[in-house]
Amino acid sequence: MTTLRQAKLPDGRRVFSVRPQEVGPLYQQVQEYCRHGIQVKEGDIVFDVGANIGLFALWLRRSVGNITVYSFEPIPIVFDALQHNAQRFDSRNWKVFSCGLGRRPGTATFGYFSRLTAMSSVYPDTSTEAVVSLRNMILRNAHQLPQGLRWIRRLSGFFLRPCIDYLIRRAFVIENVECPMRTVSDVIREQKVPRIDLLKVDVEKAELDVLEGIEAADWAIIQQVVVEVHDLNGRLAKVTAMLEEHGLKDIHIEQEPLFRGSEIYNLYARRPDRATAI
Repeated sequence: MTTLRQAKLPDGRRVFSVRPQEVGPLYQQVQEYCRHGIQVKEGDIVFDVGANIGLFALWLRRSVGNITVYSFEPIPIVFDALQHNAQRFDSRNWKVFSCGLGRRPGTATFGYFSRLTAMSSVYPDTSTEAVVSLRNMILRNAHQLPQGLRWIRRLSGFFLRPCIDYLIRRAFVIENVECPMRTVSDVIREQKVPRIDLLKVDVEKAELDVLEGIEAADWAIIQQVVVEVHDLNGRLAKVTAMLEEHGLKDIHIEQEPLFRGSEIYNLYARRPDRATAI
């Protein structure tokens, strides 16, 4: 049985985690969600889909102040850390849900990457093609690796590729976990959510499932969306069209430096009349 451990954030706060070595890079990454006009202000309501241990909520609370966050994490041990963090930092306004969000309610089998929890997915891929793609991305963008992995850049060409392959194979150890699934609209109804000022979705290839689980009438209360999109089979264009259709027309698309040249993009969308935060 995995035991939760604690890790320290750059500001000194201690958080519960499954793998403390993930905390620093993930805390830095979540700050990329508030770009291209995406803003959260006091009193806002945020849906954090694919919350992991809750680092985005923690960063928002430190940056903004009093907000309400609904966090969703399907993997039980990761949810345990999320729940402990919510109880430690804001048991009233930080609501956590032990489930994934998708097209419909039910259950789904997730691939839990126990050595790299942020890669856990309902669509896990440990194929040779996935290993090669990840290796090539790391080789191409090695100067953008998180601080704890920058030693890789110092390896000679002879050792670099075998070392990266070894690290990937070591990380690509998964176990199947059955997890409950809900939809965004289910939660809106159950919790009587009046609006969603920011819907953040980072769910490792299941982003379209989450968005297709939003009923037409519920799109009107969603003011901003940030979604990590894996551009498989034209998905980026499909997600862009879906958001535009529902009135989120101020759209920006970019790749984080580490992901340049891959199929992974961040898409930022907001309603043109979204009030600018002070």
